Amino acid sequence: MWEDIELGVDHELFDLNVFPVINLSRIAVKYFNQVGHGQIVATSSVAGIIPAPFSATYDATKHALHVSK
Repeated sequence: MWEDIELGVDHELFDLNVFPVINLSRIAVKYFNQVGHGQIVATSSVAGIIPAPFSATYDATKHALHVSK
């Protein structure tokens, strides 16, 4: 059950699925600012829109990528 999962598991999934995208995006934006243009495209999962049963934390990490702009 989701409520029984240790918080460390949530941290690990966010460290794996969310923070690398944020970090790389910041690096890319710095470069884009230097050259004057650029685009960021990230591939995520439909699980961020339509949650899968028994994967609340995974779904949350994918949803975080869908709503960040």
